[in-house]
Amino acid sequence: MPQVYIKDVTAFYGTDTHLSNESKGEFQHAGYTFQTAEAAVVYEKLRFLQADESVFKKLFENTAKGSAVKQIGQRIRMTPQQEETWKKVAPVKMAKILENKFTTNLDAKKALLATHQTLLVNANSTDSLWGAGKSKDDLVFSQDPKLFLGKNQLGEL
Repeated sequence: MPQVYIKDVTAFYGTDTHLSNESKGEFQHAGYTFQTAEAAVVYEKLRFLQADESVFKKLFENTAKGSAVKQIGQRIRMTPQQEETWKKVAPVKMAKILENKFTTNLDAKKALLATHQTLLVNANSTDSLWGAGKSKDDLVFSQDPKLFLGKNQLGEL
C-alpha cells in the first residue's frame, strides 16, 4: 500500500512507500549502508545485545528484502530485563535511524516532505507499538490518536 492521504493524515504501510521501514532505499547509519530502515533496527538490536560481528555480516546479506530482515529481527530472543531496557532505548535508536534515512536518501526525503506536515500513521494492523493497530481499510483515521488501537510510535517519530 503506498502512502494514502486521508484528510490531515498520511497513512502508510508496506514496501511501496518510502515512509515505511520495509521500503528499499540505501541510506547511511552507524558507518554502514543499509537497504531498509528495518535492517538498521535489527542491526541496533543486535548491537544492543552485543552480538558477534559475524551476525551483522549475515544480516547485511539478507537486507535486500525488508520483510526477510524483519523476520530475522523477530527471531531475536531477549531476557525480560533486556526486553524492558530495549523498549526504553528503541525509540531513541529509531529516531536516529529515521533521521539518517530521511537525510541521506533523497527519495525518502521527498516522500516525507510530500506529507506536508500531516499526521503520519503507520497503518499496520498487527503492530500495536510502532503501528496504529489498524489498517487504513478498517479505521477511519482522524487527527485524534486516541482512536488508534496502537501507539503509532513510528508515525510519531
